[in-house]
Amino acid sequence: YSLDAFNTFHLSNNHDLGDHVLIKLYAKNKTTPPWVIRANKALMVENQQTKLYDHVIITRAKYKNHPALRMTTSILYINPKTDEAYTDASVVLSQPKLGNTTHAVGLFANLNRKEFKLLSNVSSVYEPNH
Repeated sequence: YSLDAFNTFHLSNNHDLGDHVLIKLYAKNKTTPPWVIRANKALMVENQQTKLYDHVIITRAKYKNHPALRMTTSILYINPKTDEAYTDASVVLSQPKLGNTTHAVGLFANLNRKEFKLLSNVSSVYEPNH
C-alpha cells in the first residue's frame, strides 16, 4: 500500500497525525485496480491500524465485469497488514453508473479478497440511469 498526506505531525508513542490523507491499497495479485481511500484526517500508529476520519471516501475503479464502486463514511479503521477495514458508523455504498445506492450501519471488509459485510440497517435503492 502507499500513503500520502498533505501535512503530517509526529506525536508521542510512534503516533502520526495526517491531514488530507490518500491511501492506495494494492491487491496482492496486482490484477485489479487499487482501493483508493481519502480522508481529511488520519491517526497512524507504527505497524498497527490506521484511523481515518472526517469525510472518508473509498473508491475502486471499474475493471473487467466489475463496475466502479464508491463508499463514504465518517470514520474507518484500516489494518494494512491484513487488508481489512471496518467501521461502526453509517456507510453509503454506490455504483454510480448502475444506479445502485446502499445505506448501512457498520462495515467489515477484506479488501484483498473483495469481500464486504454490511453489519446492520441495510437498505438499497436501484434507480436505472436514463
